[in-house]
Formats: sequence, structure tokens, C-alpha cells
Amino acid sequence: MAKKKRKRTLELGKRCRCTKPDVCAHDWFLRVFAHGKRARVNLTERFTLARPMARKDVEVFAVTARDSARRGQLHEARRGTLGSAIDRYIDTFGDNHYIHALDKFRDVAADKISAEDIEAAEKAWFATHPRAGKGSRRHVLQTARHMFNWAIQRKLCHETPFRSAQGVPLIKVPKAGKRKRRLEAGEAERIVAVASDYIKDIFTAMTLTGCRPGELRTLQFSEVRDRIVILAEKAKDHEERSIPILPDVAEILARRRLGPDGNALPDSAYVFGSATGEMVKRRQLIKLWTDTCAATGIVGLHMHDLRAEFGSRLSELGAPLSEIRDALGHSSVTMTDTYLRSRLTTLDSTYNRLRIVPRGPIAERKKAAK
Repeated sequence: MAKKKRKRTLELGKRCRCTKPDVCAHDWFLRVFAHGKRARVNLTERFTLARPMARKDVEVFAVTARDSARRGQLHEARRGTLGSAIDRYIDTFGDNHYIHALDKFRDVAADKISAEDIEAAEKAWFATHPRAGKGSRRHVLQTARHMFNWAIQRKLCHETPFRSAQGVPLIKVPKAGKRKRRLEAGEAERIVAVASDYIKDIFTAMTLTGCRPGELRTLQFSEVRDRIVILAEKAKDHEERSIPILPDVAEILARRRLGPDGNALPDSAYVFGSATGEMVKRRQLIKLWTDTCAATGIVGLHMHDLRAEFGSRLSELGAPLSEIRDALGHSSVTMTDTYLRSRLTTLDSTYNRLRIVPRGPIAERKKAAK
């Protein structure tokens, strides 16, 4: 009985006529058979393989392409544009002005974006934002990297320009440096003495709730009940958080609920918005804060440092790290640990509690320890 001929699922080859096609620098092409369909793919371009590359190395990526075709990912990834991936990313995580650095390549297929394209988008973004600081480069690259990783999970694209098919990083994303700034003696009093009523309320609320500036800026009166509720869609970690209302915060909430005419603002109004309850823009809030710091002569104090001040105070009061994590709305204690900063005076008292036990016989050392 004649053996049944096994149907091929892969055809790998080149179009060149080189004497040694397996190691020459020309592109590899792959024909994939899956679900009765076949597709011809430029494998070198798709997987950004190093050239020249031997056949045995390319076969590893050919198997990956075949599995992708069987799962229906190969054709979908080739059709998807970067613009469609960006739009779905914004629908999921909200609009982020850093993601718009990639708008230059919206019409390009998501799998065609290279590391050079990301670097070009970064430079173009800085050209249109001359006042952006050093941290903005990290935010642009981190946002783009997160978008591509998310798009791969959602099958919107097949690969990321931040890593090669072999797993080698192609773009170095700077790490965030740990800030050490805390409120120094007298700074809180100077801010309260000079700041406007709006900045005073924001300053007090941040130091007593630990909320992010964006969470307070988008907080609405419908989310203020017996506790302040940070909705999942407004939280950075996308998890709902409930915060107790301290007396000073309750006084601020009651005062800001009244409009210019003396009547209560509707539930849809923003707590830390304008006098009529309209949302204050992010740039406007930052400008009000920087102007206040400049008027008081305070240097190097960011608004986000008030959130770290809140976490550090909880730590000094003896709160467990897990509770501080939940209060700040972090997903891990590792992130929380980067927010905690000790004062020099606290360190001095810790060192003063140390005892220096003199050397000598064990009995004498025990006696000295007592």
C-alpha cells in the first residue's frame, strides 16, 4: 500500500541565484499553508533577521510564522495599521499626549515600524514640544513600548520594534530616577501664605489623601460620598480606590461644592475645577503650581513629590508597606518603596538608638548590653 503523501506546511527559500543561497545576504521568503490558505511572506523583513543568516537559524522563525498563521494572526497582523492600534489603545487606556508622538506613522503597517521610526518619532515630538524635560523622553518611549506590547497581546500586530526576533533590545528606554525631595521645614507654611485658594486646596488634599494630581483634577462630586472614590477608569493602575475623608479635606469639599451664586454645584461638576465646576487643564494646573513655588523661592519641589510626602509620613507613623501600597494605589510594594524617603532627622534618631557594646569576655558584653 502506497504511503500517503504528507502535505507540506512550510516552503522556505530565496529568489536569488547565488552559489550559496543558504548563507547569502538576500531576503528569505516563506510560504505558509494553514487552514487551506497560503501566504507568501518576506521572512527577513517580517522578523528583522540579521543578514546573512543560515537556513537552520531561519527555520526557527519559519515555524513561528506557521504557528501564527494557524492561529489566524499572520494575515491580521499584516493588514493592521499603526493608526488603528493607536485608536484602540486610546479607547482602552484613555488619551495620552505621549502616544501621539507616533501619529507620524499612522498609515504605516504596525509590523513595518522599525526602531529607527520610533527614534524619528521621538525627535519629531521634541521638536514640537521644546519645553519638554528629560523625563519626557522616557515617557514617550515607555508609552510606545507599552502600546506595542499591548497590541501584540490583542493580536493587532505581530512584533515590537523595541526588540528583535531574537529578544535583543533595539531601543534603550531610560529608567526613572528615584527622587529624594520632601517638604522641608517651613515650606508648607510658605506655600499656604502665598498660594491662591485653589492651590491651597490642592496642596492640602494631596498631602492628606495621597491622590495623584490627575485623580484630584478629574474628581467629580458624584464620586464624593462618605469616602472619596477614585474610579477604576480614572486611576493609573485601573483599580478602584476608596479614601477616607479627614476633617480638613471635608471642609475643602464642602466649600468647593458651593458655586459663585451660593447654590450647590451639580454632581457632574469637578471638585477641583473652576468656580463653576469646569475641569482645569493639566498644563494650567502645572503652571499655577510652578508660579507658586517661584513666588515662595522654593526650588525643585514637584507637585508629585507631595504624594511621596504622604507615603513617607505614613511610613514614619509605622504603617505597614502593604497598607501604604493600597493608600497610594500601587500595584506592587516595589513601586511603593521608590516613593518612601526618610528625613535626616529621622535617620539621626535611628542611629542614636544604636548601642556600641565593648569587646571583652562574653559575660562582660552581656552585662554591658543590659
